[in-house]
Amino acid sequence: MTAANAAEPAGAVTVAPVGTATKPLAQRSVHSGLARSRVSVAVPSHLVEVAVAWVSADGRAGGQSATVTGGGLTWRLAGRANASAGDAEAWYATTVGVPFTVTAVAAQPGLGIQLAVSTYTGASGIGAVTSVSGESGAPSAGLTPQANGSIVAAVGMDWDWAILRTPAPGNTIDRQDTDSDQDTYWEQHLDARSQSGTAVTIADTAPTADEWNLVAIEVLSANPPPTCKTAADTVEGKKAAVFLTLNVSWCYTPAGVVSSNATYSYTPARNASYYYAQLNKNVYATGEVGFGSSVSYSYFNLDLGTTDGEILVLNALIDTRGQLSFNQNTGG
Repeated sequence: MTAANAAEPAGAVTVAPVGTATKPLAQRSVHSGLARSRVSVAVPSHLVEVAVAWVSADGRAGGQSATVTGGGLTWRLAGRANASAGDAEAWYATTVGVPFTVTAVAAQPGLGIQLAVSTYTGASGIGAVTSVSGESGAPSAGLTPQANGSIVAAVGMDWDWAILRTPAPGNTIDRQDTDSDQDTYWEQHLDARSQSGTAVTIADTAPTADEWNLVAIEVLSANPPPTCKTAADTVEGKKAAVFLTLNVSWCYTPAGVVSSNATYSYTPARNASYYYAQLNKNVYATGEVGFGSSVSYSYFNLDLGTTDGEILVLNALIDTRGQLSFNQNTGG
């Protein structure tokens, strides 16, 4: 049985300053410490990057929490899970290119607390966040990423027993500690990078009998790879069995359309002769991209003994969000 923690803070994006934006997204380092009540970790950072402070703490169910400070940085809470005994939290900040020390302090004193700090180059901030608690079963949290190329990572706490996690396939444990109070604290990430809108699950396979808390977050890339799609539509003539098909392929990022192409084809009807066909592309000042295809033909109507004609038009428009729509028309 699992329960999501209510009223989680939104994963607001902290834009990384110029200097890290051109670097590929990567987890550069993990530094950690384990203590009671209060724990500090020194991070030898010399880059401007996004830092995530993973906090897991012993404590009574629904009561434990922590605060994170240090380095003169602005730390924001991304998510907290404490419906089960103990606490798991993720905090984040943008560093300033000098070494810093982070401190986590538990609200319930005298109990174990682990702090692990991960730094990410080429990151722009935090996207989707999921906070889950379970009375039993293998720890697991589902998350739907907001962007391509993100890193999905998590922090967890097991209050019942000092048992190391067994990660599910596609998951990697970054750090895990146990203490004499029979608690387990850990951090992990998914090996694969995200695809926007495609749900993922960060999970372990064992143990399965303990209660746990887990917070999963999406670390956004400053340069996410584009989303690429293809689509096609066909318009049919009303006067003869003529078909015009427009095929469109395009790639886009949150900044807009980065590439696009189209091809067209038409299928002739018996007794039809074609005298004009075209495909045009227009890139508008708004950033939208349009494709226009058309074919006009004449044919001999055997039933009436007359010659008739028709124009088939099939257009496509890609908006600045990368969404495509078709528009078709026929006329004589």
